[in-house]
Amino acid sequence: MHWELWDTEVGALVETFPSEAEALRGVREILAVNSPDLVNALVLGAMYDEEEPRDRELPPVLGGKELLSYLATTPESPVVTAAALVVHERIRQWLAEENWDVRKVDDPQSSFNVMATLPSGPNVNIFQYKHHVDHLTFSQHWLYDDGFRSAITALFVSVDHVVASPEAVTRREGHDQWRRKPL
Repeated sequence: MHWELWDTEVGALVETFPSEAEALRGVREILAVNSPDLVNALVLGAMYDEEEPRDRELPPVLGGKELLSYLATTPESPVVTAAALVVHERIRQWLAEENWDVRKVDDPQSSFNVMATLPSGPNVNIFQYKHHVDHLTFSQHWLYDDGFRSAITALFVSVDHVVASPEAVTRREGHDQWRRKPL
C-alpha cells in the first residue's frame, strides 16, 4: 500500500509516499510553507500497490477540513513543524533578552509550553496546544499573600450567608416564586 497526495485545483499528483506517517509528514511540510487555505485543495488517499492482495479495506480518502482534523489528531501534530519550532525558539530568545527566567513545562497536550518569570516575580505561562495551530495562549499566575487569601475567603463566606439566610428572600404576594430582598 502507498499513499498519494493530490492537488484537486490543478488535478495533479503532488507526491507518492510509502507510508501514512510519511504522507502526513509531507502534508505538514507543504502546509508549513504555503497558505493554510491550500489544505482545501489537497486530497490524501491510500492505494494498493501492484500485485498487493486486496483483502483489506483501504482507509478513507481525506481532503480539506477532514485532512486537517486528521493531522491534528495524529501523534505528530501540524503545530510541530520547522516553522513553528523557529517561532517557539524566537519567543524563548526574546524572553531571555528581556531577563525573564524561562522554564519548559512538560505538557503532552502542548507543542510549546514555558513558564516565564521576571526577576521581580510575575509569572506568565505561554503555551500552544497541539490542536490550536493558529495561536499561542498567555496566562498569568498570581500568588496571593495570606492576608489577601483570608479577605477573599471571608468574602465568600459572607456571600454564602446572605444567599442562604432566610431573611435574604421574601415570598411575592400571590405568587409561588421567591425573590431576593434588595441588599
